[in-house]
Amino acid sequence: MAVFIDLGKPLISQILVKNVVQRVEFESLPLVCFYCGSFGHMQNLCPSSGSANVTEVDTVSAVEVSLEKYNVVETMEAFGPWMLVEQKSWRNSRN
Repeated sequence: MAVFIDLGKPLISQILVKNVVQRVEFESLPLVCFYCGSFGHMQNLCPSSGSANVTEVDTVSAVEVSLEKYNVVETMEAFGPWMLVEQKSWRNSRN
């Protein structure tokens, strides 16, 4: 499925589907800031951080998800490397 998004706004990292939180992953986005969730710059150069050298993601951006079916509480970072889909090379897959 393809979805068109406004890259001028922060990316959406999670959606709620039938009361279950689902992570959203993005393909072919080379510059994603894991601090503010925007496209076009990296975390260490984020203008929203107030510092040009941000080294850690603010823990306030974490989302707590309760999975009642399994009695598990999981904390997920709102933005992070998990948002990016790993590109696989199909050139050498004939072996």
